Amino acid sequence: MFIYFKKTIFNYQIKGYNKKTQNIINQFGGNKINRIFLMNTPVNSFYVYGIYLFYQIDISYCFHPSLILELDLEKGRRKWIRIEKNEGIYLSEDYYILNNDQWIPLKKLREKMTLLELLETSKRNMGENKFFNWHILQNNCQDFIEELLKTMNVLTPKVKKQLSQKNSVTINEHNFVYFFLEFIATCFSFSNYF
Repeated sequence: MFIYFKKTIFNYQIKGYNKKTQNIINQFGGNKINRIFLMNTPVNSFYVYGIYLFYQIDISYCFHPSLILELDLEKGRRKWIRIEKNEGIYLSEDYYILNNDQWIPLKKLREKMTLLELLETSKRNMGENKFFNWHILQNNCQDFIEELLKTMNVLTPKVKKQLSQKNSVTINEHNFVYFFLEFIATCFSFSNYF
């Protein structure tokens, strides 16, 4: 019912950046990216225990990937921005770093690009609908971060292995796990909308 409501009746799709993200792009979009870190944040314990309780599937090894970008500002100053994708694209200047977050420094860019160039090139490569919108199985945070790393030409096989968690949980579209994951995706969409 939730899937039907979301896709047929509600037909909610994101067509651009939220206001906070757009403000960060307006302010820092022209600044060059100096360094990049891949940050893998473990899945919230609430989801881990909930899925295990109902479906006996262990997702404790799953994580949410994001990028931390160091931007060059004028007069040798630096700015750190986090970029991630949940139900939409989020850029943040203020973010938490937890003890169990895994930081992976990536190689420096051969040719520096600006934050705006990174986003616009990735959007062109992915297509606007796939770039802005999210699906827990077919177009999630991992797919988005992978595309950003391809755009910056830093996606090595080693980095791809550290990022990859596809097929770590076998999901049949006709079982309850798929329904539960769709329910979570719907909740994210509703929370973003309201």
